[in-house]
Amino acid sequence: MPPRNSTTPIPPIVTSFAIVMRRARHNAGLTQAKLAATAGISLRYVTLLEKGEYQASITVLQNVASALGRPLWEMIREAEGGLDQDTE
Repeated sequence: MPPRNSTTPIPPIVTSFAIVMRRARHNAGLTQAKLAATAGISLRYVTLLEKGEYQASITVLQNVASALGRPLWEMIREAEGGLDQDTE
């Protein structure tokens, strides 16, 4: 999926997943560069994902979750939980 343009709003789940991903990377003790190498994506891609500026394919998200040692479903559930907290 191409990067969003400046007029397209960021879906809340993208922002929430970005937070979960960044937290998981820190908890795993990985740099963005190490995560990128392990997940088979570019450093720029990791940066865009963690900033919530890019919507990755399910395959890329699975590779990222695997590199972080986390099940993807768990990261998605955590991101969805962040959405619930934003609405309360």
